[in-house]
Amino acid sequence: MPLRIAVGITMLVLLLAGGAGAATITVDDSGGADYIRIQDAINNAASDDTILVYEGTYFEHVNVTKQLILRGMETGAGKPVVDAGRSGDAITLSADNITLDGFNATNASSWYAGIMVSSNNNTLIGNEISGNNYGINLWYSGNNTINGNNISTNGIGIVLYSSGKNTLHGNNIQNSSYSIYMFSSSDNNTIFNNIFNSTNNLGLSGMNNNTWNTTKTESANIVNGPYIGGNFWLVPDGMGYSLTCTDADRDGICDSNYALTSENTDYLPLASARYNVSGNVTNSSTGSGISGARIELVEYPGYNATTNSTGYYNMSIPAGTYNIIASCQGYAPDRKTIIVDGDRRLDFICNISSGIFIPWIAYSQTDWYTPIQIQNIDT
Repeated sequence: MPLRIAVGITMLVLLLAGGAGAATITVDDSGGADYIRIQDAINNAASDDTILVYEGTYFEHVNVTKQLILRGMETGAGKPVVDAGRSGDAITLSADNITLDGFNATNASSWYAGIMVSSNNNTLIGNEISGNNYGINLWYSGNNTINGNNISTNGIGIVLYSSGKNTLHGNNIQNSSYSIYMFSSSDNNTIFNNIFNSTNNLGLSGMNNNTWNTTKTESANIVNGPYIGGNFWLVPDGMGYSLTCTDADRDGICDSNYALTSENTDYLPLASARYNVSGNVTNSSTGSGISGARIELVEYPGYNATTNSTGYYNMSIPAGTYNIIASCQGYAPDRKTIIVDGDRRLDFICNISSGIFIPWIAYSQTDWYTPIQIQNIDT
């Protein structure tokens, strides 16, 4: 074979090999992309391809059967929504080594999940998962990373069934019957730097032994504290462990462990940053302090204080925005709104009333009855 022909064949082979890399496929339900359905793109993709899914609502049951990267593309109207239509799982990962990034998985009812994972070594990152019976269901599944997802208003936020060696971190799991439920020896999972805020944060069936914190590391945690360690534990009434624990050195880590069960302990539970709010409650007519006045947070009634003999109060409360009421017996109360992001002074003035005063009554955190004052009562 002449040398020129041999060189030419070699170059052609190299060019063909270089052009056989992973492809990028686009999906848009409104048209103008490679496909309008996610499942069609998956069916026609090759392993290692990337599928970019643009905003829209996709009424599908997506089953990812190949090693792919699926990435939701936001251009101003939110993440692409996969709507299960109240039947079946919204998204199923049935192949290993899948990345699912930036989707909204919703409307999976009965025994189904927003995201069902029945494979291994997958990454779920930056997804919104709400309105499902199960948010994420790990079914005989291991070595997955679940990071940075918002999981809310599901029956159960995350289910693990015979699933181990998974890492769950940086997730916000809230407003569910259970934040996380483990069945059938789901062991050796590492769970840290998450927010848990549900009626019940942990449910267990069988023996499950897991790690609920990582090594204390100087870095901003999920609630902007200075250290990463364990998890941030709340309950909907605002009195969860992370809000009530002692953090004497203010390092953002509770000073005591949080024992979930005999086999499951968070040794570095995150603490809420707390700040002192203090001030005086005074009589509007005389300017003198009112003793025995009750200071109460509308959002979290468990946080309250009572003024001393000079009308002074001090309370330590978590960072946040609050409506605070000073209730004074025989006086009209004073109500103020405050942003607590450091130590704050907040004074109240109670107006003297000349009749029988019925104080403010809250029937929700935002709605208020006007105070009623009854005067000139005939006896």
